Amino acid sequence: MKNIWSRRQRSAKAPSHITAEYFLEWHKPRRGNANPQVMTNDVWTWLIETGEWPFSAHEILGIEKQESPSWCFDRFGQSKTHLPDGSSLFIGGEHEDSYDEDFYIYNDVVIKRQDGSIEVLGYPIEVLPPTDFHSATLVGDKIFIIGRLGYEYQRKSERTDTYILDTKDFSIERLKSDGVTPPGLHKHVAKLSDDQHAITCEQGLVLDPVSGHVVENTTSWCLSLASARWEQLSD
Repeated sequence: MKNIWSRRQRSAKAPSHITAEYFLEWHKPRRGNANPQVMTNDVWTWLIETGEWPFSAHEILGIEKQESPSWCFDRFGQSKTHLPDGSSLFIGGEHEDSYDEDFYIYNDVVIKRQDGSIEVLGYPIEVLPPTDFHSATLVGDKIFIIGRLGYEYQRKSERTDTYILDTKDFSIERLKSDGVTPPGLHKHVAKLSDDQHAITCEQGLVLDPVSGHVVENTTSWCLSLASARWEQLSD
């Protein structure tokens, strides 16, 4: 395992103002307490800029790693959305798989702006659950976050949740939808219609409503944005 971490090291040292004490104050993941809560700090900014993994970050600072999980921006199932002002917005994602001691599914939003600045926003899990392998579709000034895999004990085979992120104030709300909803859709491809009135979701995986197991999605689903109604297009 040592060789894996050393290959992932990207920087020889941390910025001088990131002391071991300051790093330990921020090295663990945490959820937000507001919608949103600004959680930007120099430790997470450094980890975002360098992509350092938990073990390599500790080694660079000369700290023995004792607590897990540790905050990381190297994630699977994280969405990236380009905003009209040139910023890039990242939502959630997971670090590694459940066998790894630093496995964690995030529910944050990270904004990388054109001027190089970085902002990290946190949310309560009641506002945005741990979210990975979702889709993020920009419609006007709102991003529709559709689906997720999530932790095994939180998975829902009876429906697919949709959340709306307002890029004006970065607040998030759950969309109350009806119709024939996909069962636990994730890892799918979402496409906005030319008239921007609907989002079609295809491919990916769903949760079998009977067994709860992950199976291939062979159906096309359409979410009408005006009526918030799901429709099954094909099987």
